[in-house]
Amino acid sequence: LGSRQRQDAALAHFATDARIGEGEASEAWADRVLSAMMQHLPQTQAALYSVEGEHLRQLATYAMHYANGTPTGLAFGQGLAGEVASSREPLVLTDLRSRDVRIRAGGLLVVQPDALRGLPLMHNAELVGVIELTSLHDLEPDQNELLELLVRRLGWFLHSARMQGELRRLLA
Repeated sequence: LGSRQRQDAALAHFATDARIGEGEASEAWADRVLSAMMQHLPQTQAALYSVEGEHLRQLATYAMHYANGTPTGLAFGQGLAGEVASSREPLVLTDLRSRDVRIRAGGLLVVQPDALRGLPLMHNAELVGVIELTSLHDLEPDQNELLELLVRRLGWFLHSARMQGELRRLLA
């Protein structure tokens, strides 16, 4: 398949996986969405956050290991995701191998990533979340384009999931 056909297939697969199920918890949905994204992008780790006021709530992670337990959230300005939330602009760090940056990718596995990305998830100019992605290799141009498309859709899906949750809460 050509890169355009691969993108179309990835977007169709992502759209199917990103639909929130009736009564599904946002964490279960977010976990499924991250897994779907990682099938199409060579990322090592990922974390998905939703915006709640001036804080980010971690909804799901993919292949992340925390020495002191899993953090549940960050304030705007705290860490990479918090910086992205504050600025509402992507933050991409590349060539990390030359800076001797290391991350824990599993219980005993420590790797050197090549790139770290923090990307805002927007819906109608409103920040609805942030996604962090760590990769061992920088993205090829067609993978970068696919990531941009997936991130745009993820903002819409995250907003939709939040609205469905609020509607269920109001109807309960």
